[in-house]
Amino acid sequence: MHVDLVKDKSAAEVTEIWTDYHRTKDGIHAVIPVSVFTETRARARKCPRFVLPLPRKEGFEFFYSEFLNHQFQLTSLLSFKSKTENAPAMLTLTHFTELQDKGIVLMSGEFDSNCLNALEAQCLANQLKSYYTSAEDSQYYRLLEQFTYSPNEFDHQSLVTLLQDSGMTLLQERQKEQKEAQEKDHSPSS
Repeated sequence: MHVDLVKDKSAAEVTEIWTDYHRTKDGIHAVIPVSVFTETRARARKCPRFVLPLPRKEGFEFFYSEFLNHQFQLTSLLSFKSKTENAPAMLTLTHFTELQDKGIVLMSGEFDSNCLNALEAQCLANQLKSYYTSAEDSQYYRLLEQFTYSPNEFDHQSLVTLLQDSGMTLLQERQKEQKEAQEKDHSPSS
């Protein structure tokens, strides 16, 4: 975004512009309060790497995330294990901090459409938000710290259980409904 074009706009106007701009784009976006981003960045500096489960047709696929320079980059854990730092990013969430004086940080998320769809990208982004912004006494934060500081005690199944308990697995149901609707639209008429 060209900051010069919005420097005289209010946070609400910038939010509207940002949302309108992304309405026709393949990707995800958000406008984040500065206080939330500040907390996220502080925790991401302490715990820059994490794993997240993503519901798939048969079970869950895990994604490895890493925070660096105002970005979360995510790739499949399988890809990361085989290619380490050369693993391609499947989702990149970039935070633009130039408008902090308006109380907001803009986020743009780009994903590889060969690996993820918009609902899956949003599911991963929502999980990152849960882990990096929840209260310090929450199970989300405890798992984030455990992954970083006590990896031998970390159990990835806890992530799946927490995801299921949170209702984010509704993603699977929404995807199934969308697929059924698409199949119905493409089926021959009787």
